[in-house]
Amino acid sequence: MNDLDNFNNFTMLKMFNLDEKKIQEFKVYDVPILNDENKVIRNVLNIDVKLIDLRPQCIHCDSKDITIKDYVPKKLKHSTLKNKECIINYKDRRYKCKFCQKTYYEHNPFALSSMRYTMNTVYNVLGDLKDETETFASCAKRHNLSVNTVIKIFDDYVSIARKQLDEILCIDEVYAFKSRDSKYVCVLLDYKTQEILDLLPSRRIGKLATYFRAIPIEERRRVKIVSIDMWSSYRTITQEFLPNAVCAVDKFHVFQEFTKRFTRVRIEEMNHFSPINDKPYNELSDDEKSERYKRDINYYLLKKFNWLLFKTNEKYSNSNYPRRYNHKLKGRYNYYELKELILNGSPKLLEVYNLQHYLRLFYSLSYDEAKYKINELIDRFKKSNVPQMNDFANTLINWKNEIVNSFLVVSTDGRTISNAIIENRNKSIKTIKRNGNGYTNWERFRNRVLYSVNESSVHRLYRIKKD
Repeated sequence: MNDLDNFNNFTMLKMFNLDEKKIQEFKVYDVPILNDENKVIRNVLNIDVKLIDLRPQCIHCDSKDITIKDYVPKKLKHSTLKNKECIINYKDRRYKCKFCQKTYYEHNPFALSSMRYTMNTVYNVLGDLKDETETFASCAKRHNLSVNTVIKIFDDYVSIARKQLDEILCIDEVYAFKSRDSKYVCVLLDYKTQEILDLLPSRRIGKLATYFRAIPIEERRRVKIVSIDMWSSYRTITQEFLPNAVCAVDKFHVFQEFTKRFTRVRIEEMNHFSPINDKPYNELSDDEKSERYKRDINYYLLKKFNWLLFKTNEKYSNSNYPRRYNHKLKGRYNYYELKELILNGSPKLLEVYNLQHYLRLFYSLSYDEAKYKINELIDRFKKSNVPQMNDFANTLINWKNEIVNSFLVVSTDGRTISNAIIENRNKSIKTIKRNGNGYTNWERFRNRVLYSVNESSVHRLYRIKKD
């Protein structure tokens, strides 16, 4: 092969995944691409390839009486060299059987029939799309393909099936795909493997019922615990379709509900202290000036340092922590002292802050202790003078059994059930949606999430047959 002698044979052939023994002709050269002004804007690497004639027997009748009918030129995009466009010009040999008169193409190591890109390009594209931060557009740019081609490759080779239910199931929703049925995507996750079992386009009870009804009852009976947020449809589905399972509302969502109400109280108090400028400052009496100053300081503290009310780290509760000068307060204060100023300025906030402390103590108990102590906790919130806390007491009553179930130990190291893992997966789902500027095709979005987020998910070796 004279052409091969003009190049570093071994290096070039290995780079393009070619076997020297199967090559009859091989040539590599650059083709300049010109713009309208006849200026070179880029160079495209071209590879001319012709395979050795192996004269395979007829694929239709197994006859060995074969002749070459013609050569069909094909251009295949190849992405071995990233960030540089590469095209394989392949002379595809077509045979004709003298016995049955039928024609067929020779086997080639580049691509399947009717493909305009090599299999190496397919695997490189799918390897890049395994990264959740990768987009179809960025992948297309890297491999010198069109966005539609990358999407077609993904749709042709990625179809992830539902994983089977196991003992501990986590259910949550995430705002990631807007359709006619729902704005939220329902996420099902296996607590033990930490992988997403499936993604549903709606969290509505009718859609969920249809989905779980289609799962064999033997599989549904495996589920022992279902960790959910406070969406009542999940509890109903668990009771209806998972006969051996109990629901558990984890600590995160309970504190989320409490924090929402705490924030409302804080905003009410802050608005109560909002500045009143009904009179010019020089017309105020000394008492009015003092009152305005107190309101101003309380408003400032609740506006700028409200986050201190939710912190539990040592530096926020240590009165000996180093102080820093505050220009507004004209003095040196640490975080503990700033928090005390906030609470001393509002009895209502102090009461809610103390209730938060009791809620934290409750979550330090064991399962057996929580079954009895939850009634004391509910009584504390019911007796509160703050309406928002009375409302939270009703929430605790409504989800009492599910909250207690969250204290069940589910691992040998003493861990209790939590939806923290699924919240992390929700972040990945949002990343895929945000980086892709949203999706309009549900099956593509579902496959992209399951393929990128689950480590065990792989693409098909061959194209998926479409109906």
